[in-house]
Amino acid sequence: MAVLKPRTKVQPDRTFTVAADGFFGAYYEPKDIKYPGKGMVICSGTDGSFLFTKLGAEMFYKAGMPVIALGYWNQEGTPDDPFCIPVEYMHNACLWLKKEKVLHPGVWGISLGGELSLLCGSLFSDIECVVAAAPVHIVSQTGSFNGGLHFAKGSPFSFQGNPLPYVGVSEEKAAEYMKCMRRNFLRTFEPDMLFYYEEILKSEHDPAADIRVEKINGPILLISGGADVMVPSNWVCEEVIKRLDKNGFKYPHTHKNYELLSHYAAMFRPMSSGLFRVERKHRKECNANREASWNYTLKFLKDEWKI
Repeated sequence: MAVLKPRTKVQPDRTFTVAADGFFGAYYEPKDIKYPGKGMVICSGTDGSFLFTKLGAEMFYKAGMPVIALGYWNQEGTPDDPFCIPVEYMHNACLWLKKEKVLHPGVWGISLGGELSLLCGSLFSDIECVVAAAPVHIVSQTGSFNGGLHFAKGSPFSFQGNPLPYVGVSEEKAAEYMKCMRRNFLRTFEPDMLFYYEEILKSEHDPAADIRVEKINGPILLISGGADVMVPSNWVCEEVIKRLDKNGFKYPHTHKNYELLSHYAAMFRPMSSGLFRVERKHRKECNANREASWNYTLKFLKDEWKI
């Protein structure tokens, strides 16, 4: 029997290609705009799913926020793996909102997309608000599910054509981690990567790989799940808040943690959420927390993002 897949219900007002526009994406403009002067660029994580991003964009569209769904890897004209992805993709999308629609641009991302959102916000002053769900706060070598689970070789992001400094592991170590992850999956039936991220995030590393979140030119909202087994996102978000406070960050910055929530700290429940035990055991609570996080996100974008 064929597996039913979700389909988007809203047609974009415009689509973009890397060749023509400098980024891959789709723009949605609601008829009833409830966030005047504001627009968002959003993206998914290491799954590279543009369907996920378009479904998320529909949520912003229905809430009355102009939005660009950004495909930054595994899409036409973009890298096939999360390796040396130009951060300019997200910036170019933000510039389009600013120049063509006269909107103040903000960004939303989850997982690797949350890392990208924090990173781009730290590099480009045009980005005036950042929402990062289940992120990490350093540029880190990441796993890929494209063509089977493996580690991408090298930095996930590039800037002005050069790979950014990153924290990672050797090929030999990466192979060991992959074996360990597969064993963990057979034992727990969920993609447990905590041991990997806890090691690299807390290791001695080149400070150049740290994302300078204090350089972000606007408010920051961080969202984490207390049952996240992909990355220690609760700890990461607290570290970001500490760094912001230490540097006297002048904009609103908030971390919202939801104890019964997985790595999918998104605005809707993905069909693959059953990969996580907490989602299987506490589906109702996870969905309620996702809804609460989405409602809080909209409130934050309305009340804390001043333009």
